[in-house]
Amino acid sequence: MNWITIIWSMASAMCATLALIHLTIWFQRRSQVVHLLFALTALGAAGNAFGELGMLKATTVEGYASALRVAFVPLVLLAIAMAWYVRSYFGTGRRSLAVAVTIAWLLVLIIDAFSPLVAVVVARMIDFGVLQMPYVTTFIYIGVIAAFGYPLTLDVVRTAQLVRQLQESQAELRESEARFRIVADSAPVFIWMSGLDKLYTFFNKPWLEFTGRTMEQEMGNGWAEGVHPDDLQRCLKTYVEAFDAREQFVMQYRLRRHDGEYRWISDKGVPRYDGEKNFTGYIGSCVDVTDLINKEQALRESEERMRMALDAAHVGLWDWNYAKDELWGTPTRRVLLGLPVSRKIKLEDVLPRVHVADRDRLRKVLMDAAKTGKDYYSEYRIIFADGSEHWTELRGRHVRGADGEGVLRSVAIDVTERKRAEEKFRLATEASPNGIVLVDKEGHIVLVNSQIEKLFGYRREELIGKLVDILVPERFASGHPAHRREFLAAPTARAMGAGRELFAKRKDGGEFPVEIGLNPIQTPDGILVLASVVDISARKLAEAEAVQHRSELAHLSRVSLMGEMAARGDCEQRRRWPAFYRPWKYHSSRTSRAARRYQRGWTPCQRGGSRYPEHGKKRRNDPAADKSERRRQESGADSKSRCIASRMRG
Repeated sequence: MNWITIIWSMASAMCATLALIHLTIWFQRRSQVVHLLFALTALGAAGNAFGELGMLKATTVEGYASALRVAFVPLVLLAIAMAWYVRSYFGTGRRSLAVAVTIAWLLVLIIDAFSPLVAVVVARMIDFGVLQMPYVTTFIYIGVIAAFGYPLTLDVVRTAQLVRQLQESQAELRESEARFRIVADSAPVFIWMSGLDKLYTFFNKPWLEFTGRTMEQEMGNGWAEGVHPDDLQRCLKTYVEAFDAREQFVMQYRLRRHDGEYRWISDKGVPRYDGEKNFTGYIGSCVDVTDLINKEQALRESEERMRMALDAAHVGLWDWNYAKDELWGTPTRRVLLGLPVSRKIKLEDVLPRVHVADRDRLRKVLMDAAKTGKDYYSEYRIIFADGSEHWTELRGRHVRGADGEGVLRSVAIDVTERKRAEEKFRLATEASPNGIVLVDKEGHIVLVNSQIEKLFGYRREELIGKLVDILVPERFASGHPAHRREFLAAPTARAMGAGRELFAKRKDGGEFPVEIGLNPIQTPDGILVLASVVDISARKLAEAEAVQHRSELAHLSRVSLMGEMAARGDCEQRRRWPAFYRPWKYHSSRTSRAARRYQRGWTPCQRGGSRYPEHGKKRRNDPAADKSERRRQESGADSKSRCIASRMRG
């Protein structure tokens, strides 16, 4: 075997291998005809190589002519297949040209088959040296095949790579789908998928457990059987419209649970796209929001009740984001102030409704609270949309909103009625004839009336905010806080210091007796004690005079009693010693004279002494003594009559 045989055999084998590869590809992909055409071209080149090898091996003209005739068959196949390959793969040339090439070469083949004349003539001409035919056409054909087949072969290689990548991708996809199913089945939500035909193709395990149905029952439109009849049409309309528009959607509907109870479901669906941005369907997730809806309903009812309570109590809520100057208020409060209910408003939209005398003060309170972050309080007058003036109490604190920005959150309370009541209370207090002092639980004076100013000599401004101990004498001041704490521990309406004498101290240090009544009052700021102070100096003086008068009356009573006792003693003496008194019976002139002297104011002489230190001394001009003496005389006269009567009976 020489080198010619080896080279031409290798060239033929190479072409045959290419033909076999593309012929195999064509069998797997019948639609790709270019592989068949290229395989026929390669087979033609391989046959031509064998034909040339036969011509090189021929030793006679007849043998050469026979090899040439055989070589015409693969050459015709090569020419025709190449013409159609170029036309199909590269898209160049006209179809008529390919048809013409095919017809021409078929004619050559037919002529060669029926008449060897052409092959013999060509062989003779080459033998005589008329034609110089090189024996390298095989390699030319191989070069042409290599040039034309390179793109196709490259495509084959790329296709193989793509196939391998596709297989790997499919494996990864299957693995990803497996992971997706595991995740979907483990997720606490219901997950579904649908295809291009709008039919559902997948439901995860939680969905199936919730409905108590199988995957086959839910596939397609089977899931709609569990939707509440009142929600079905709305649900399908939302899904179809979003599907056609390739837009995400969110809808809520009632879905029947396995126990027959309908539960509210929040369903969110989004379109799916593959790696090439091709729409492939929808995927959605569902959550059972029944408890949330019930809570929202309860919250709405609570808010409605709160709104009614706020309206009934004339209370409004305000939130002011001072960084953005955005003010939010309850709708009822906005309507009362003539402000828009829904549109955003600013602080300066509300301040013009505040009374001009209170406007700057309120603005300063809010600005200070925004700077310091402290709680704030203010009372001001506000003008309603109907022109009426109302007192408002504003209480609030500094908080942080959801975005971290500072917000002043306030409660505005209509205290107009309270202000009117306070004004009536003030007028009643001022009109009271008693001193009125209002004290808080720490003992600071909150309010006094004009009578207190008169009693203690202080101006009102000097007392407000001071401890009530300023009105207590120094000797009682140390124990007064303890008495105050004892009263606040069990506050009841009662008199202060029952059973004791109470004294108060004036501004000049003077003291005067007082009576104090205590009455605890419950207020939003805590317990206040209303003390009623009465100056009892005049009453004490009257009581002292009455005591003195009673003492004098008692003294006179004692003197009268002694006179009566003396008269009774005189009667007893007359009874015991009648002889001593007999001269009075027989000397009536003496008796009459003694009586006349007594009437003129002289005391009669008695045995054992006289009534006054000097015998026969005229009595003092004492009305009380005269009265007592007259009683004694009357008593003595009675006693004397009884004595005379007894003697006459004797």
